[in-house]
Amino acid sequence: GVISCDFDSMSSWAKATGQETENGIITGIQEDPVLAGPFTTGITDPYKLSSLRGMMLNSISPLKNRGVRVMQLYGYDIPSTDFFGNPVPEGTASEPGIHELD
Repeated sequence: GVISCDFDSMSSWAKATGQETENGIITGIQEDPVLAGPFTTGITDPYKLSSLRGMMLNSISPLKNRGVRVMQLYGYDIPSTDFFGNPVPEGTASEPGIHELD
């Protein structure tokens, strides 16, 4: 079947689907992640993906320390390093996505 996408915000989608919530509280974030940029690449070798520095978070990103508690919620350990080799977590919580800020 076809799924309708008639939501005006992440919040309305979360309320309707139950996704991005924990115990009825919306935990999802609908904000500009403030990525470093630029986002162009000619990479065709998957072993060079860590050179995609444009996908790193800027230090003022609103995603800092906003990751979910993966072990408590899903029973999985978070990785020991991020996509770029930085230790995880750094700070009070991990960041969602592939880059861990200091």
